[in-house]
Amino acid sequence: MHRRYPPEIRRQVVELARAGTRVQQLVTTFGMSEATIYNWLKQEQIDRGEIEGLSTDQALELAAAKRRIKQLETELAVSRKVNEIIQRSPDCGRGRRGRPDEGGALIRWSSVRGCRQGQQRSGDRARDLSDEQLP
Repeated sequence: MHRRYPPEIRRQVVELARAGTRVQQLVTTFGMSEATIYNWLKQEQIDRGEIEGLSTDQALELAAAKRRIKQLETELAVSRKVNEIIQRSPDCGRGRRGRPDEGGALIRWSSVRGCRQGQQRSGDRARDLSDEQLP
C-alpha cells in the first residue's frame, strides 16, 4: 500500500540522505521503507540530470496529458453514441418537414423535443404523439 508523504518530509529526507545520513537511520526516524527513500534519491538524481529518466515535471505533464486524452476519448464516445442514435431514428436528421399519417394529417418532427415525438396538425387542433403511435 502506498502512503503519501508531504513534500516537505520528502525534501528533508533527501537532504539528510545526501548529507550522509544512513538510509537505515532515516527508515527508523521517519518510519518509512528503504525502497521509498531509495526511490526518492533516484528521482532526485534524475531531476538534477545526473542520471537519465523521466523528471518529476515531465511525469506530471505526462499524467495531465493522459487524463486529458481519456476525457476527450470519453467525450468522443458519447458523441458517437448520440450520432448513432440519431441516425437510427426514422425521420431524424434527414431534413424532412414531416410525413402524413394514416389519416392524411401531417406529422411535424420537433428537433427540440426529440426525434420520436412530434405534433399532428389537423385544422386548429394539435396533439402530441406518443412513441407507440410512431413507426
